[in-house]
Order: sequence, then C-alpha cells, then structure tokens
Amino acid sequence: MSDQIGLLLKMLLPSVAISIAIHYLGASFTPVPTTSIVLVAVFLPSSVLAVWLWWSR
Repeated sequence: MSDQIGLLLKMLLPSVAISIAIHYLGASFTPVPTTSIVLVAVFLPSSVLAVWLWWSR
C-alpha cells in the first residue's frame, strides 16, 4: 500500500510544482511562436522517449 502512495506522491508533487510554476512564471515568459519552437515542442518528447527506450535496452 505504501508503494502506491509513494508512486502517487512521486507523480503528484512534480505535477503540482510544474503547474504552479506555469501559473506564476508563464505570463512573464511568452516566447514568440516560430517554426523552430513548434518543431521542438512537437518532436522533442517522442525523441526523448525513443532515446530513453533505446538506452534502457
């Protein structure tokens, strides 16, 4: 049971911290939407996941 609570806290606490950071710091950081930023935002998560899966093999 404590493993489930630990997992829940590991997922919940960073999520809350990121949400608070976006709420308070997001207004001061507004990047200009360029093609390169959009491409990084689209391809970075899948690229990181692919490298992570390849590395853990």
